[in-house]
Amino acid sequence: MGEDKELQVIEVEDKQRKKLEKMWEVSAERADEIREKKIETWKRKGAMKEMANLLLNIPLRSEYEINEIKERFPDIPVNEMNLSLSLLIKQIDRALEGDSKAFEVIRDTSGQKPIDEQKIEMETKNVVIDILPEFENE
Repeated sequence: MGEDKELQVIEVEDKQRKKLEKMWEVSAERADEIREKKIETWKRKGAMKEMANLLLNIPLRSEYEINEIKERFPDIPVNEMNLSLSLLIKQIDRALEGDSKAFEVIRDTSGQKPIDEQKIEMETKNVVIDILPEFENE
């Protein structure tokens, strides 16, 4: 079973190389270099995303910030107060002051971003397709 997986990986790498060769008209060696750089970039982005999540989940230590949140939102337990919550509250404050971009960030982050839709209206005509003409004469 391991050999099948290795074969699949080789096939995928070969497809990626051919795609890069065709897109940029480069040699197989250059396509490999480009693919490796792309993989490194994806790994860096993944690492940055992981670091950002770690930082946003750091518990608040500042008594001032904890007390400020407690006053405004007494139902939030102290152990759930983190940097992410503090930043969100600051964005809410900016939105309440009239900052429309702050409002958009809050809305979009909460999953309420409206979907841009374009409706296309088409006029249709009744079309008859003769699927089996060879049976007409029977």
